[in-house]
Amino acid sequence: MGDYPSGKQLADKFGKKARDGSNGAADLLGQFADELRRKADLFQQAKKNYRATDEQIADDLGRSTQ
Repeated sequence: MGDYPSGKQLADKFGKKARDGSNGAADLLGQFADELRRKADLFQQAKKNYRATDEQIADDLGRSTQ
């Protein structure tokens, strides 16, 4: 925004707005990132569970054909 006083004021105002508690863009993006991490962890756990179930079914089927 340049070295002009008005530019500095605008930059300061936008900076404050971005960090404005629970309504600021920075905080909202942080919350969004946290939620995405939780979702990623959930999908990783689901992947492990599906793999374990698939292996168990394969073992069960293998025993039933013997």
